[in-house]
Amino acid sequence: MAATWYHTVYMPTMIRLIRRYHTPRPKVMALVEEAKAQGLQLAIYSDYGCVIEKLEALGIDPSLFDLMVAAPELGALKPSEPCARRVMELLGAKPATTLFVGDRDDKDGESARAVGARFMIVD
Repeated sequence: MAATWYHTVYMPTMIRLIRRYHTPRPKVMALVEEAKAQGLQLAIYSDYGCVIEKLEALGIDPSLFDLMVAAPELGALKPSEPCARRVMELLGAKPATTLFVGDRDDKDGESARAVGARFMIVD
């Protein structure tokens, strides 16, 4: 029952609210555009599902990203060392050349530190 509610009520509501009240953070979009211009791989590693739908609600083209994954698909919410490591494995990335970008040090930063990657917080 909880899974049905999550997919039929919670996530559609979240997507409607994102579309109505949110815009991409300018610093993040500048970083994405610069990374793509340099030919770098980009991944979305989200704690919640409907990754493509959330990007589209923000007006962000999902094709900018080489990988989009929700943490629950990997078995745990952030921070999770095994899940963060799996994201890097899926990209063929190494910690020394990986930068995690996020808005929460306690989730995104901890994930990066758990695998020995760098972290940049955005506001």
